[in-house]
Amino acid sequence: MNIETVTEDVAKLIASREDKEEVLEDTIRYLFFASALKNLGGCDDENINSFTQEVKYNKKLFDGQPLSSNNDKAIKDISKIKLDTYFQRENKGVAIEFKCVTKTTSAKPKRVGLVFNDIFRLSQIDHASVSKFLFYIEGKVMKEYVNENNITCYSKIFEKENEEQEIKIQNILCFCREYISNLKSENQNNSTMYKAATTSIDSTKIQTTTVKTKLIKEIIITKDKKIYKKENLPKNENPFATLYLLEVK
Repeated sequence: MNIETVTEDVAKLIASREDKEEVLEDTIRYLFFASALKNLGGCDDENINSFTQEVKYNKKLFDGQPLSSNNDKAIKDISKIKLDTYFQRENKGVAIEFKCVTKTTSAKPKRVGLVFNDIFRLSQIDHASVSKFLFYIEGKVMKEYVNENNITCYSKIFEKENEEQEIKIQNILCFCREYISNLKSENQNNSTMYKAATTSIDSTKIQTTTVKTKLIKEIIITKDKKIYKKENLPKNENPFATLYLLEVK
């Protein structure tokens, strides 16, 4: 499966829809699955059965080793969380998390935190034969929010294709969903670390992890059914959303 080609095909499908304003994450997953099957050559049994949806993160799928954490609460919580899509062909795998934020929302800090949440969890899949990607649709409102609030760590990882970036994320935020709703950011050496503003968990068990990412594709989808690379976007075009394919190292 050529995931870059699949990403472009999904962008074209979204752009062609009359109801693109109503497209949510589940629809993005279905569009991806259909595009991937087309890219693989069709809907035969082998291609269909190469995909598994909603895979438990602690399942012994990656080299027989479940994910782990030094934090007891985190271990308990991650057992409830599932990877959106896993593709397996011979001895190579592709793990994908999907995120779609296109509608106006008052919970913008939470939405930013959930993006980091997916990035961190993908980074915990430590297997050389598994490629890991965040497939992210970011609407105009979210882009404006990030720019207005100077969330540098977030904007940095989606800034330029094919450049590796490093971000710092606290594991307690990424495993424990109940803490995501109360976030604050701290600027440290031009990067932003997201963490829970208040937590009852022993602070000595909270770990900070450095995660490497690389932006593979950035495709701008306009309201008039066109797609562009960022550098080719005409000034008079009205963007609807940006599709990012982000590889997590």
